[in-house]
Amino acid sequence: MTFKRKLKRKQAVKKKKQIKKDMNQKMSLLDTFPVNCLICNSSFDKSNKEQINTWHMVIPEEKNKINLYCPTCWEKQSSEI
Repeated sequence: MTFKRKLKRKQAVKKKKQIKKDMNQKMSLLDTFPVNCLICNSSFDKSNKEQINTWHMVIPEEKNKINLYCPTCWEKQSSEI
């Protein structure tokens, strides 16, 4: 096996491990999934398909929590920017 091939293989394994680590970290956040909008406290139903498709979830990199926004608050916030 050539050096170039070994290096490529090592980088691929390293990248795969990092992706797996990131995915595990994101999955652990699902245990702390919020049930209310962060701004207006309207309730979120995890079994309602419409809410799942319309509500917005933001995961800031520096914090280990999930921010959940209802469509109304998301629109207000987007229009202010």
